[in-house]
Amino acid sequence: MIPFLRVFLTTFLKAVVNPLFLGMLFFNFIYYSKLAKFEKRTYGRQLYPVTARILSSVKAGAAAGVFLSFFTVFLGIRLTERTGLLFMIPITLFLIMIKVRYICFSYSGGILCLLSLFFGAPQADVFTILFLIGLLHVTEGVLVLVDGKTGKLPVYVKQKGYGTVGGFQFVRSWPIPFLTLMMTAGTSYDLFLKMPFWWPLLKTGGITFMMIPVVSNLTFSEVRIGEEKKSVRVSFLKLAGYGILLCSVAYLGKYDRTFWYIGSVFSCLGHEIIVAMAKREIPAYQMPGEGLLVLYVYEGSLGKQAGIRPGDRITRINGKRIFSRKELEKCLKPLPERVSLEVNQRQVTIIGGEEGIRSLGLLFAPEKEEKETITVSEDRGLFFYISAMLKKKI
Repeated sequence: MIPFLRVFLTTFLKAVVNPLFLGMLFFNFIYYSKLAKFEKRTYGRQLYPVTARILSSVKAGAAAGVFLSFFTVFLGIRLTERTGLLFMIPITLFLIMIKVRYICFSYSGGILCLLSLFFGAPQADVFTILFLIGLLHVTEGVLVLVDGKTGKLPVYVKQKGYGTVGGFQFVRSWPIPFLTLMMTAGTSYDLFLKMPFWWPLLKTGGITFMMIPVVSNLTFSEVRIGEEKKSVRVSFLKLAGYGILLCSVAYLGKYDRTFWYIGSVFSCLGHEIIVAMAKREIPAYQMPGEGLLVLYVYEGSLGKQAGIRPGDRITRINGKRIFSRKELEKCLKPLPERVSLEVNQRQVTIIGGEEGIRSLGLLFAPEKEEKETITVSEDRGLFFYISAMLKKKI
């Protein structure tokens, strides 16, 4: 077992120092830098430091890589020249021209498998592609459960039957270094070890393998308007359930190819169902009839120092009932030195500095008739942005 762990860890470290992994870090830097600009433009301040976001993503991604590697190695998931992963790249590049969220391999992988099954070209190992997509989504589900709430953004969205409601957009990107297997004919002791009789769990007929480092990136963006903890659990269950079901269908395809056709279609449509399900929640952040419902508390603000949290309801200010944000703004217009708030039927006193209280540092849930919406849109493709750039130049 010790020699195996030595090879496992050595090969995993090669994935971490792989130039592709460094490229993923650069991608995440660009991704989070754009989010920082969105925050300054939308909220008037940067909510989270870019460096902190990247470091937390790397730590969570590395841990997820070990988790994913455990399954790929012990199950015996292997890559060959005929796997066809390279063909997914041009398909993905075309799809993100339509919608950015189509960057997920569920779409390009499903399309590639269908092309291979129906036309025989390009050649692809349907089982490996579908199974790997399934494992990646199980891993993504675990990441969402453990790290998904990090860096969440408060948003306003339109919800059918409810008007404008508040919620959170979970926006995360994780670079994932992991290991998989490749067939080989070599005999180097540093690369090859005698494994137990039960390995791999998915039998392959006595073929010799070596572990190789692979790099991927998982990006998660989802707007949730329900209760936060419940929303995270639901996202985990949906992603993990989708991944497990896809792996199961891929495995059944070894005995009946019909399941590979089903799995290829489900790879795309199943992911669309996951996206659609997120839009059917009962909102938890909508302005009540009386008072103001806190959606988000800015870091370092007077509201944060006073212990106010998301979900708190402010019903009075200086003993006077309030029903709208305008009434609160009116009370703060004279820049008072202190204000007394009734928060969840308890009294909270906020003391400002010499210049008085300009803002409590709170973002409230929207009123039902609110026209403004706040989201990081990923439904537009690169065609849209290229067209917008050309129109500006014209």
